[in-house]
Amino acid sequence: MTKIENQDFNTLVENFFKVNNKITQIQKIPLSFPNGIKLSTNALHLIEVIGKHPDSNITDLAQILEVTKGAVSQQIQRLEKQGLIKKKKFDSNKKEILLSLTKEGDEIFVFHDNMHLKLYKDIQKDLEKLTSIDLDLINLILEKIVASINQYQEEYRDNGERK
Repeated sequence: MTKIENQDFNTLVENFFKVNNKITQIQKIPLSFPNGIKLSTNALHLIEVIGKHPDSNITDLAQILEVTKGAVSQQIQRLEKQGLIKKKKFDSNKKEILLSLTKEGDEIFVFHDNMHLKLYKDIQKDLEKLTSIDLDLINLILEKIVASINQYQEEYRDNGERK
């Protein structure tokens, strides 16, 4: 493998940040659904995870989303008030709360899933021109970026100072 040239690396980083910035822009805009409900992207992702993992608890959801339990709890309260999720407690364990979607929540889940299917179909069509080796390389690059970011976060976790 050859050493990556600075310009090639800079182009790769710029393109990565363009994708990241576009996703960040999208996440800032609340989405409106046919039933009149508006949801943040974070709330929508929580609905997606609950739809894919019904009867999960807050800890499970936080682990899947890689966020804090507090962040999930706050969203749960909002979504419950909107009538999109329901809580279920067990007689044997009053602390254990399992979450699932209501009929309205499931409608949003399906609508959102269909939005993703169209987007993914378009992306997949563009990627069909690539070889499996190209795709493996893209996946490897993305995995390396995630690992580097995780390491960076770990090193600078306390007060922005390097450990």
